[in-house]
Amino acid sequence: MELYYTAIVKLSLGFICLIFQINLLGKGNLAPSSAMDQVQNYVLGGIIGGVIYNQDITILQFFLVLVIWTIVVFTLKFLKNIIVLPKISLMDDLWVLLSMVK
Repeated sequence: MELYYTAIVKLSLGFICLIFQINLLGKGNLAPSSAMDQVQNYVLGGIIGGVIYNQDITILQFFLVLVIWTIVVFTLKFLKNIIVLPKISLMDDLWVLLSMVK
């Protein structure tokens, strides 16, 4: 019964972290809107899925890993909003190439 209790608590913590990240990032749902969101979803799913049934990892350790991952996600989002790189689309590159041909 102890295995089930621990797994339920870990799964609940994972869902709470997921909901927390969705709400604080300002996303309306879990669907990724960028490549960074996709990677974030994969890593969070891997963390939750890999830890749920592992009895060697305590609930406190799992909670700390979730907190660390949440801090990493928010830091990357903050840096992404501060550092604005120029966006060059494929159509811009094609237009430059076509103008060079003439």
